[in-house]
Amino acid sequence: MELANLKSKSRIILALDHLGKLRDENILRKVIANVAGVKIGLPLVLSEGLSYVVNLLSNKDVYVLADFKLADIPDIMIRVSERIAGFVDGVIAHAFVGCEAISKLREFLKSHGVELFLVVAMTHRGAEEFINRHTEEFIEIARDYADGVVAPATFPDKISLARRILGDKVIVSPGIGAQGAEVGSAIRMGADFEIIGRLITMSEDPLAMVSEINRIHRKILASSTNSHRCSENMR
Repeated sequence: MELANLKSKSRIILALDHLGKLRDENILRKVIANVAGVKIGLPLVLSEGLSYVVNLLSNKDVYVLADFKLADIPDIMIRVSERIAGFVDGVIAHAFVGCEAISKLREFLKSHGVELFLVVAMTHRGAEEFINRHTEEFIEIARDYADGVVAPATFPDKISLARRILGDKVIVSPGIGAQGAEVGSAIRMGADFEIIGRLITMSEDPLAMVSEINRIHRKILASSTNSHRCSENMR
């Protein structure tokens, strides 16, 4: 399953760091049916166990993106990936480990039909001290070795930079809601998907929240399409 092919379904990647009301499997199933993918990470696995996560997402038609903070030597990143390659569709790793490590991870993942997304900047203000200073270099690594990038909605200029360099490669953006960025703000800057967690999982009505976010995204995308058509007609 390729994430790029799911844009017509939804532009939401649901972050399951906090399950909230989605512990109710009936609610979870309905929510998943209306998002493009789910992001699973260490908070969920460490609190509930890997087998719980596998069972939670088994037999559900949704893209699974693993965010296990991969930033190590190739052997360690590959060993972690071996444990999850059978039930995930994509893996997130940090670009700062360099081209050699990333290329080896990419080779392993590709052999298992798993996509690779590289973190090119982070959402919190402290990231400006070190990692975010090298965003352009990280994007260039992703251009050569990854299927897409993770670029923060809280730093919209990073998204537009990634779009300019990456062409049509996939951009997913965290930082929506609890971290301060508005729903749809990353889509406006050129992201393909927004990673959204607590705004949905801690909502009184997660399904209604997902429906509203999808509505906002569709409105933004329709407006963008119409603007493009007008520009074409004026040439």
